[in-house]
Amino acid sequence: MEKELLTEKFWNICQEVAQKLGLILYDLEYKGQRPPTLRIFILNEQTDAATLDECSSFDHELTPIFEASDFVDEGMVLEVSSPGIYRVLKTRFHYDRALGKIVKLKIKKGNTLRGVLQSTSEQGIVIKSGGQEWSATYEEIAKGNLDPDLKF
Repeated sequence: MEKELLTEKFWNICQEVAQKLGLILYDLEYKGQRPPTLRIFILNEQTDAATLDECSSFDHELTPIFEASDFVDEGMVLEVSSPGIYRVLKTRFHYDRALGKIVKLKIKKGNTLRGVLQSTSEQGIVIKSGGQEWSATYEEIAKGNLDPDLKF
């Protein structure tokens, strides 16, 4: 089965499991090499993270569904985790969740921007950095991550 079609099937199944458990499916990565690996990133809306128990519950709900399906490779590695504090920002959904937070963007033309995410739209984002506002379309962004200032 084609990778894009498999990824979509995995997304739909994982979305149902996340909703059943009261969690958010943040992202999913399917790597078809040997062994095939499916990485699932989930969040609890209240904590903006996922605990080990939540990841374990998600795995326990998902495993029997995958075992009963005819399109999941028997040797597939399944990884369930929180997206982390430096989480990747790929979609509008990700950027919407990051509003008001510090982000780091690698622009395809080579610039790196770091600042507070001010707004999102269908076309792109605006961040404030060094007293200036910078805008970028989603297509101009090569890579985006949360980049919080951690104080210990």
